Amino acid sequence: MKKLKIGLFGLGTVGSSVVDILKARKSELKKDGYEFILKRVCEKDLKKRRNLSLKRDLFAASPAKILNDPEIDVVIELIGGEHPARDIIDGALRNRKSVITANKKIVAEEGPALARKAKRGGRYFGFRAAITGCHIVMDQLVHGGPINSVVGVFNGTCNYILTRMKELGKEQEQVVKEAQKLGYAEKDPSEDIDGIDTEYKVRILSMLVFGFKPPGKRMLVEGIRGVALEDIRFADQLGYEIRLLGILNRSRDMMDVRVHPALVPQGTKFAMLRGVQNCIEIDDVLRGVGGTVYEGAGGTPAASAVIQDVIDAADGAPISWPSRGMVEEKLSLIPGGMIRSRYYLLFKALNRPGVLAGISSALAGNNINIAKVEQKEEEKRGLVPIVLITDSAIEANIRKALKRISQIDVIKGEPKLIRIFDAL
Repeated sequence: MKKLKIGLFGLGTVGSSVVDILKARKSELKKDGYEFILKRVCEKDLKKRRNLSLKRDLFAASPAKILNDPEIDVVIELIGGEHPARDIIDGALRNRKSVITANKKIVAEEGPALARKAKRGGRYFGFRAAITGCHIVMDQLVHGGPINSVVGVFNGTCNYILTRMKELGKEQEQVVKEAQKLGYAEKDPSEDIDGIDTEYKVRILSMLVFGFKPPGKRMLVEGIRGVALEDIRFADQLGYEIRLLGILNRSRDMMDVRVHPALVPQGTKFAMLRGVQNCIEIDDVLRGVGGTVYEGAGGTPAASAVIQDVIDAADGAPISWPSRGMVEEKLSLIPGGMIRSRYYLLFKALNRPGVLAGISSALAGNNINIAKVEQKEEEKRGLVPIVLITDSAIEANIRKALKRISQIDVIKGEPKLIRIFDAL
């Protein structure tokens, strides 16, 4: 019997689900040769009502009660944020305890260093829950390859918001409130809708798959905050859905790593995702292109990833961080201005002659061809929406053209840009 005593930090959505799974699967795990004992729980809000029947003597008011307990083998950190999470992880490793965390920010920033610390101490470092769902294909990500590209919808909250906006015909703000009521979105949803959650996951995947740590703030990160219902409707009319994508693509010694909304063709895997579903697609030199769909929000998916890490810790499995160099110095990030894509552009203009001619001239002057243009019905304010799809163009040229177009007298407001995703 492989026996582990666990110290748990955090009884939020994921932590509560971990407790539920440990109880529900206790007999099943014993049959498989595992005994996992929840010895101590540290939670800052002990008065909060929960549907958990935990004995009072399990609770610890101080992190030290867990970190300094010689009987505890594994520390599970599920409180989120930087502090005191960072101190808890460091303290556990310092006291030669295995660590399992769902903390995307800390793993994105310090994953290689934490993996090295755990390895030096002969302990396990698990972070599957930091890339919930992707952990299903962890072996291929870490040990497969070589891998050309990884593309995915990595945030269930954003996918829920975008699909429900279309289904209900409601603007984003209304659907966010619905997602909050269902527990899919936090009280402050900024980390999800501004692309930060996806950025953390993409940074982790970049290091795992390519040994490349994207530098500082140079990585392109855009969320869905600017996506309006009209964009979703116009995209539908053009044969697309809008999804928040994380993109990682290696081309020789250059890495294209970015996060942004994108128009994806209807009928493709990403377009068919509904609700909180996520999807990862991997272009593996040896295995070809393959992918998996998974649930990306709520407590159960992340808790299942935590339990898998606990099992690996009991088995003495190697840490899933690749053994090769943590950062390949020869790789460099492709500048945002050098990204090449097709683009969806939306302009609001007064209904005057020569508007399209002015837009076309600005685009042509920056080596951008128009693939499709549609002028929509005039709005109540007297403005006409003009939707353009461009041929493949360099982003720096698109930005120059948009700046020039925004200066045309009859163009009102800032032009809207959403990239179109074509297979890498």
